Parts: sequence; structure tokens; C-alpha cells
Amino acid sequence: MSLVKGMAICRNFVPETDLSKIRVVLVDDHRMIREGLRGIIEETTDMIVVAEASDGCMAVDVAHAIRPDVMVMDVNMPKMNGLEATRKIKEELPHVRVIGLSLYNDPKIAGAMRKAGAEAYLSKGSFQELCAVIRHGTAQE
Repeated sequence: MSLVKGMAICRNFVPETDLSKIRVVLVDDHRMIREGLRGIIEETTDMIVVAEASDGCMAVDVAHAIRPDVMVMDVNMPKMNGLEATRKIKEELPHVRVIGLSLYNDPKIAGAMRKAGAEAYLSKGSFQELCAVIRHGTAQE
């Protein structure tokens, strides 16, 4: 891994021109959560984790630097929370899809993430559904 402006860029970075895989960025302040999500995504053949970020400010920088297809965004993070990071990313890069992720299966949090621009929201207990949501952009409510 190499560092660019404080963000971890994965070894398996896929250039923006390679459209064969869905390019995913993982954003969570807990390394173990990111590692678990990475493990799930790396079991697929049509997705690749291209970068990770541990806070909302880093997520915005990563979005601009990498221009991923999808960002899996934790809601509660230091420096800038996932709501504000999602709002900024969607304003500046509307083509980047954001999937909100939280420990809580709370309709208020889901609504706030959708209002910020997220296409979907999952609780961290919904890992099995994650790949389908990354592919199709919506979660079963």
C-alpha cells in the first residue's frame, strides 16, 4: 500500500478506464470493519476495493483522487461524519454512488443518509446484502 495525502491506496488500484470491475472505496474509522468488508468484496469477481479512508475528510479526498464507482460510507466517524462527507461527495461528484453503513438499523439514520445523497443504507449486520447493493444500488427496506 502507498499513501497519498494521508489515504491508503490499495495495491490493486484499477485505473478509471478499466470498466470490467466495480471500483469500491471503503470508509470506516474501524480498521477491522474495513478489513471485513474488504474480505467480502474480494470474494467476488466483479468488484475490487481500490482504496480505504478512516474519516469523512479523507473520504472526500479519496473520492476526488480515485473517482470510484461506489463508496461504502460509515455514518459515525471523526473529523467529518458520513452524512456530511456523502453530501459533499454527491454535490461535487454526483456519479459516485454512496452506500451508507451504520451499526444501527435506524430508519432516521437511513433517511438522513438518503437525504444527504446516499443511494442505499445498510446496517453493519447486513454484510450478506452488501455485494448485491453495490451491484444494483438499492437495499431492500
